[in-house]
Amino acid sequence: MNDKMKEIILLGAGASVDAGVPAAYKMTEKLIEQLGEHSKNGYIVRFVVGGLLMQKGVKGENLFDGVNVEDVFNAIELLADRENLEAAPFIGSWHRLVEELDLIYPSLPSSRSTEVRYTMNSLPTKRQQLRSSNESRPGDGKSYKEVNKAMIRNLTEMVWVKDPKKVEYLLPILQMKMQSNLTIATLNYDNTIELAVKSLGKAVQTGIEEWSNSGSFPKFDNGIGLLKLHGSIDWRFWPSGIDSSRPLSQDHIRVTPLDEMKANGSLPPAVIFGHRNKLTAKGPFLDLLRAFEETLKEADRLTIIGYSFRDEHINEQITKWINTSKGKIRIINKDSFSSTDIKFARSLIGIKERVDVFNMGAKDGIPKCFPTE
Repeated sequence: MNDKMKEIILLGAGASVDAGVPAAYKMTEKLIEQLGEHSKNGYIVRFVVGGLLMQKGVKGENLFDGVNVEDVFNAIELLADRENLEAAPFIGSWHRLVEELDLIYPSLPSSRSTEVRYTMNSLPTKRQQLRSSNESRPGDGKSYKEVNKAMIRNLTEMVWVKDPKKVEYLLPILQMKMQSNLTIATLNYDNTIELAVKSLGKAVQTGIEEWSNSGSFPKFDNGIGLLKLHGSIDWRFWPSGIDSSRPLSQDHIRVTPLDEMKANGSLPPAVIFGHRNKLTAKGPFLDLLRAFEETLKEADRLTIIGYSFRDEHINEQITKWINTSKGKIRIINKDSFSSTDIKFARSLIGIKERVDVFNMGAKDGIPKCFPTE
């Protein structure tokens, strides 16, 4: 690569597998295992996974591939908010277990009052009020919200890497000598890049502190910049009060160490899950995507590692860039990638004069594309 060529890196889930972070399908299996076979949370997740497998069967997809963990998160979030969905008025009834797993059970009235008390301390909705006061009532998605929180707690342990030796295979990317600044965009929530950079005695810039203060991400002119497009497991939404500089209350992001993450488990991480929920107006995600777009415009080459090309927003940015520039792409992905059924990926592979594919995992593909000597 000559001095004038500028490269940007895009990491997908496959880039972290060699560090011990489970891939999206394996992560579903581990979540079910960790939640326990006999717990209510475990039962709900298995019920949701079963439904998603049935859907794959109807579509004629391979059931033995399993279920992507982001599809599980997406389904559970939809069930938690099912009464507010635009399609809700047209759904006559949900699967019987959807409601049964989310019931509020009335307790016996006290001697001093004839009011019915609810074990989940929830007031009945208009739909619930149609039922008799001594009947159990749907719980407005509370059970699904609880299982979502439990999954995130378990996810934190799975994606947090502690041993620097596990991320040594990433070092050739960080030791590029042909450009003074490097931007890495990642779709992962883990800390693999941060840990690898730290092992070199360097610092990584995520720009999240600047975003919390100004609402925009800085341009990384020197050093290593990391755009965590789907957020990070160690980012926490933190409420900010109203003062002279902020007339309206707005959440900001705070980076928290692992022990604090465990202690403040009630604060949700600033991440987005599910293929249908890759963007939201809340938080830094729209600004992150915009920063990725602006950085990509300046790149001559994009190296993509372990990405399955399932995110339409990212695919759109790649499409705009390859259509408006002369830039080239390198794809490092596992052996089966060449036979992918993702339409966008197949179209990209077909541009042979500008796209090179390395059918190998990150651990083998990175030193091949980023030789250190």
